[in-house]
Amino acid sequence: GGFLEAVMERLGQFVMGQAELRGKVIGNLAYPCMLVFFGGVILTVIFGVFVPKFKPLLAQIPDLPWISKVVFGASALVSEYGLWTLGVLGVVGVVLWRVAKRPDVERWIAQKLTRLVVYGPLVRALAAARFCRLLGTMLGNGIPMLSAMQIAKEAAGNVLMEEAIDKATESVRGGQHLAGPLGESGLFGDDVVEMISVAESANNLDDVLITIASTIESRVDRMLTTAIRLLEPLLLVTIAVVVGLVAAGLILPMTKMKTGF
Repeated sequence: GGFLEAVMERLGQFVMGQAELRGKVIGNLAYPCMLVFFGGVILTVIFGVFVPKFKPLLAQIPDLPWISKVVFGASALVSEYGLWTLGVLGVVGVVLWRVAKRPDVERWIAQKLTRLVVYGPLVRALAAARFCRLLGTMLGNGIPMLSAMQIAKEAAGNVLMEEAIDKATESVRGGQHLAGPLGESGLFGDDVVEMISVAESANNLDDVLITIASTIESRVDRMLTTAIRLLEPLLLVTIAVVVGLVAAGLILPMTKMKTGF
């Protein structure tokens, strides 16, 4: 068509935008992942090395508190049956992964994830940003609307977004507007749907979609920052609670020993 340079520039901007968004997500999740890893190592050492040293002495006490029995049971799974535990967890993980790939289960999981308090808005925003940037890039490169919608569907990466794109495609094929079915999906905010509706009337949908994508990505960055600030203390508190439960499970039987049962 004689406009390869403009097309390559738009595609470059699209790739850079996706890479920047992916980098923000990975960067924000790096510290929580480190907390989870080191927390897992600490708890493994506690249950695999520390607790077994007390088990021979405390196991002789009659009527152990339930918390002590739980601690010793968890310790046995790690220290005595560690390989079996890993094997069972691996098999369960593979089975769950295979089940999650079924279309009905995948849709059910996607619905539940989008309704979570903190994670849900992030999932919806990321799906909407990807769709808007991809569709805007395709339309700006001269691809017809229906073809661009099909490409956007194949790259959606979200089963609920794929269903929304299908409905929107049928609406456009029937001569209706794009904004209505997208708004009904629940993945797009009212402001985004309104901007898409106005852009359709003004015939500048491609530029507006790119602008919407940039706006949503900025919003996602702020949401991620807030979510990580909430997640970090939550992980620390979770680790502290587990350590506290282990300490309680070991100290309570010692109190019985001191009082002569």
